[in-house]
Amino acid sequence: IKDGFTAIRELRAMDEFKNTPIFILSAKGESRDENLLKELNISGFINKPFSPGIILEEIENALKWKSSFYFVF
Repeated sequence: IKDGFTAIRELRAMDEFKNTPIFILSAKGESRDENLLKELNISGFINKPFSPGIILEEIENALKWKSSFYFVF
């Protein structure tokens, strides 16, 4: 069993996933390390609770902006 950050590091090490948008869906109030998220090239950080519409909007934005880094609060 791996934590999410370890799994993301392993994905990013593979050529086919270097630029794939990855989003983190987080428990409410979970802390985040912005430097680590930048290092891992995370496309978005979405706090729970969230609606399906927010997830779709974030995916559309990531596809449009090619892995730009932003947060949703």
